[in-house]
Amino acid sequence: MSFDYGPNYMSMVKAIQEGGTSTLEAVRSASDTRGPTTNSLISRLGEKIEGPSSPEQAILGRFDKVKKDNETLKEQLKALGIEQDPVTSELNLTERLYGKLGGGTEKIVSQSYFNVPIVDRPLKGNSRKAGDISKESQQKIMKKLIDTGRQSDMSNREIAIMLASVRHESGFNPDAAARGSSASGLAQFINDTGTSYGINNDNRWDVDMQVQATVDIFNQHFIDVETNNYSEDYVYALHHDGPSLSSGGLDLSKTKVMPFVNDYEKILENY
Repeated sequence: MSFDYGPNYMSMVKAIQEGGTSTLEAVRSASDTRGPTTNSLISRLGEKIEGPSSPEQAILGRFDKVKKDNETLKEQLKALGIEQDPVTSELNLTERLYGKLGGGTEKIVSQSYFNVPIVDRPLKGNSRKAGDISKESQQKIMKKLIDTGRQSDMSNREIAIMLASVRHESGFNPDAAARGSSASGLAQFINDTGTSYGINNDNRWDVDMQVQATVDIFNQHFIDVETNNYSEDYVYALHHDGPSLSSGGLDLSKTKVMPFVNDYEKILENY
């Protein structure tokens, strides 16, 4: 359960649809307000987007109602003696579920962000190495991923796979950068892929943007897995290899990602 009624892309679409706006117009409105549309959103809605957006007022009106509904729910929970907001609860993580500190001596290529100075901001990493970020910050980033994943209708199982994948990719360090490529951030987007999900030089190190892009691309991976009748082992394989599935992603998924999924899923059941 989440009391966060901020402008999440998928939840905005749902809010507009509940208000009687067509799916197509909902996507257009959310797209203009939140950012570029993604393949995952379009695929889940089964619509094609053409032309400009509809007015922003539809979004604002619906979110005002969502805010009031959330406040009413909080009052009801308080009357029942339930005063703790689930969003601020601690994740009961074991040591193995935190990001592991990365290393590497690979040559730093010209397109790498490894030597780019780290921007001073909340939830920043200590270095460009995977996992080199405090446990407190890792928890906050995991919560953002969970909350945004749930707003996009991900199941706990899907969120658990995403968390295990991000753990392996960046160790939950939004400042992580590969030495041998342009891969950066939580999901280690290379430049071309990142551009498709709204990441550019202006927002590359924005944690909320990284979280949204991560949720969007994993929603697409889940769609691709279902479409091709793959097992869930292929979710991370698609993320690592792309459609070719020819770069060892499946073995990495089975050894470095999937062994953590059940543990994340168990935690999500109580969060």
